[in-house]
Amino acid sequence: MTRQRRFTADASHHLRTPLATARAAAEIALRGDLSTEDVPETLEDVLVEIREMEEIVDGMLQLARFDAEAVEMPVCRLDFATLVTEICHRMNGIASSKGLHLFSELATDDPILLMGHEASLKRLVAALIDNAIRYTPSGSVTVRTAKTLHSVECAVVDTGIGITSEAIPHIFERFFRTDEAKALVNGGSGLGLAIAKWVVERHGGEISASSAEGQFTMVRFSLPLYREPGVKR
Repeated sequence: MTRQRRFTADASHHLRTPLATARAAAEIALRGDLSTEDVPETLEDVLVEIREMEEIVDGMLQLARFDAEAVEMPVCRLDFATLVTEICHRMNGIASSKGLHLFSELATDDPILLMGHEASLKRLVAALIDNAIRYTPSGSVTVRTAKTLHSVECAVVDTGIGITSEAIPHIFERFFRTDEAKALVNGGSGLGLAIAKWVVERHGGEISASSAEGQFTMVRFSLPLYREPGVKR
């Protein structure tokens, strides 16, 4: 119950600012205080706030389902290498629109088989790439995979603004955003990494991050490989 109250309080707090900003802009427009030239810019500001609220609400609903254990996650055998390639291809346009290069570096041409919930794993990889793109003004985002004896390791590395050492231990907490993220026009909802952590741990894996301010951020996770029935580790 304490966790639910905290979640509700945090959600209310994070929705209050975009709601207030959008309302103020709309009221100014309705009063007729804007010049004709200023109207499009004001409407764009409202849309930015609406998009932020949509992102927050979407993340809240997902995490609420997680907490209620209402998310069905039927698993199947899948090729993680193909999944990563598909997501990188899909998100290349987003990176290009910001002048960034998105690279995928697969450790092997062979399939990387694991048992997983395909939709959740796609959301995981896409969320980490989106996060990296969001906080990288210039340079590149690279997705690397490596296969060990029992697991697949995936790292998303960017050349972005970085994260302070004080903030690193908190970045997977719900609604946590660094001061640098808050300063951005679209600094995210603070829920993406919390969702990523849940997906990884639900698949029996681990996730961590490292960073250097103004240089890079790397989010790395590992997932257990598929084992043929009856085969011991």
